Amino acid sequence: MVLLVLFSLACEFPFNTNVTSADPIFEITAQTSTIKLIDSAFVTLTWPLVGIDDFTALEITRSYIEPWDSASSEGVLRTRITSPNVNTWQDTIYDDESLRYTILVLSSQGPLGHSEVVVELQPTTSLIIDNPPGGHVLSENLIFAILSPLIDSGDSVLVYPGNYFVSQLDFSHKAIHLIGVQGAGRTYLSHIVLPTEPGRQPPPAVMLKMKGGLLEGFTIRDGVSLQGGGVHAAGSAIIRQCVLDNNHAAASYTRDGDGGGLYLEDAARVRNCVVINNLADKIGGGIYISELAVDVQIINSTIYGNRAGSQGGGIARIRNIGTVLVQNSIIIENEAANIYPSAAGSNPSFRVLYSLTDAEWAAADSTNIVGDPLFIDPQRGDFHLDSGSVAINAGDPEPSFNDPDGSRNDLGAYGGPWGQW
Repeated sequence: MVLLVLFSLACEFPFNTNVTSADPIFEITAQTSTIKLIDSAFVTLTWPLVGIDDFTALEITRSYIEPWDSASSEGVLRTRITSPNVNTWQDTIYDDESLRYTILVLSSQGPLGHSEVVVELQPTTSLIIDNPPGGHVLSENLIFAILSPLIDSGDSVLVYPGNYFVSQLDFSHKAIHLIGVQGAGRTYLSHIVLPTEPGRQPPPAVMLKMKGGLLEGFTIRDGVSLQGGGVHAAGSAIIRQCVLDNNHAAASYTRDGDGGGLYLEDAARVRNCVVINNLADKIGGGIYISELAVDVQIINSTIYGNRAGSQGGGIARIRNIGTVLVQNSIIIENEAANIYPSAAGSNPSFRVLYSLTDAEWAAADSTNIVGDPLFIDPQRGDFHLDSGSVAINAGDPEPSFNDPDGSRNDLGAYGGPWGQW
């Protein structure tokens, strides 16, 4: 008896197959076709009709090789074919883990033998999202890519220019890199409220929520949430080279309404961001630093024109838990105080260094300065520094903070090693 099994996969990546059974009863060969894979691919097994009189069944099992979940390495029965007139079967896969398929031939006397084939999938490390012509679309493809099992922690979703309307993006379950490849000036995440049943208005959801990973190269605008109108960042999340514009942390009957632009927890990092025109009904118009903060850093950012209903129009930290570092930044023209608590009420765990802000903070630490940063055109959103700005070459002189041209760090979003954007 000779059986030939043909094996094909439709996916975006090549793979290799190898016979692994030491003494197989038949040879398994593989054929491949390559197309773009977004959410799933197919494995098609084909074999000649089984020509044995006492045929009982074919059992096909699948296991994962080096899976993220060790339990998945155990073989799982995918199908049991009891008709000798069936000679094809298709499996669906949703991830890029390498696979082992085993085909067991059964007769009325018991197993006749089996063969195996290994499918070595090249892991997907990135997916590309390209906005279609016309520009203004809902972000189904963006959401789909983030949720795709092909994208794991450390992988990237690369987003091309466009205005992506979203109601909520939540990738707090995996630390991915969400990157606008041509920068915040051309790539927008704009909030949209989806229709609800008449008479029912759900509380605003966090527009973008992350726990770890990287968010880079987006303008995030018009978000509305109870906590963090633009972004709620926790874990080791990094927000870099982004603009947070016109987001709103709305108060409810609970203690919400904090963090108009950003709500930071744990060891979140903000680097080279522009945080402007955001509103918190309660605390932290631009940025709210949660009581869950452990080691938050805000480096080389511009925080301007934000408003808070009570405290901290620019940055607010309520409880002295963990450490907070604000460095090489510009925090001015925010309503309800630029920074809360005040310099007088601060402690060593909350440091503002080498920054342009209130005279009070300049008096508290000699590295801070006051003055007009001479933004080129803040009314039109251009927060680059004019040539006469006191903020030029005023950052931390440590070489690791230098501008890309090797000169001393300029304050604000366009200074430091990540300042060219």
